[in-house]
Amino acid sequence: MHDLLIKYLNNQCNAAEADQVLRYLQTPDGQRHLERIMAEEASKLDQVADREPNYNQIFSRIHSAIEDDSATNAKVIPIYRRWYSVAASVSVILLVAAWWFLNQPIQSELYQTAYGETQVIELSDGSTVTLNANSTLEVATNDNIREAWLQGEAFFEIAEVAIDGNASEDNELVKFIVHTQEVDVVVVGTSFNVQNWDDRIQVVLNSGKVWLETGSQSSRESKLIMEPGEVAELTSEGQVTKTSVADPDVYSAWKENKLVCRNTTLEEIAEVITHRFGYSSEFENDSIKSLSITGTLPLHQLSLLTEALQESLNITIQSDGQTLVFEQKE
Repeated sequence: MHDLLIKYLNNQCNAAEADQVLRYLQTPDGQRHLERIMAEEASKLDQVADREPNYNQIFSRIHSAIEDDSATNAKVIPIYRRWYSVAASVSVILLVAAWWFLNQPIQSELYQTAYGETQVIELSDGSTVTLNANSTLEVATNDNIREAWLQGEAFFEIAEVAIDGNASEDNELVKFIVHTQEVDVVVVGTSFNVQNWDDRIQVVLNSGKVWLETGSQSSRESKLIMEPGEVAELTSEGQVTKTSVADPDVYSAWKENKLVCRNTTLEEIAEVITHRFGYSSEFENDSIKSLSITGTLPLHQLSLLTEALQESLNITIQSDGQTLVFEQKE
């Protein structure tokens, strides 16, 4: 992406590349990246300003052109496409356009859930997000920017939004991007579950199609296409693995306050308790950790969940402040 930014500022991008760059510049990472480049090229910018005494006039002319275009054109076209059509031929104008994007903050709305709480969020584009407990979702509210930043877990049902209001092909649909620390999930109309807990990132696709872009936040590179019924997880080495499952709905059963277990160990259930209710766990010994269960457990109240575990696994669970102590029943 760094090379592509430099290429863009030198007026060497084609339309598709310009779209990619300007979409990137609308993200916090893209803005910071551009700031670094501009700082490094400060002396060159001064020289450009010296050679072009009407620099501010150029900016005003671009801004007016965009306003005129948006006022007279009935088609709803993302701002980055209009910028490209106005500024594709003049490198100085492209540079001003980049600065304009840098100084247009992405407006967003923040949603947060407490331990034991879930929230259903209706987005302005018709999409629905169910946010799991102890999670944070930031959603861009700027026109034609469909992006969200997730920490925790959420289930997304993304509506198809057409660029011109009447699109029928994927390349005419506005993409929706879900950002995590290591993976971006890119969709157009899809339902999927994203888990972004600590160092674990998991994406489960229920319907539609998505692709994952991985790498550093400033340079997403590799892509992995997912089909319905597939689960993708990020390994500790930074690689993404993909497997198929018979019932992807199992992974998002938390929306219905259920924990579906398929030979799930008590240690794995304890991790769910930590993220859902905020309780850490202690085990009397390793053998208790490896106890497993198959079935459906209640998630809407911690007391009901621990009661079900005690009856199913013949163990005792004691609360010590914010810690649950798991012991073998005598």
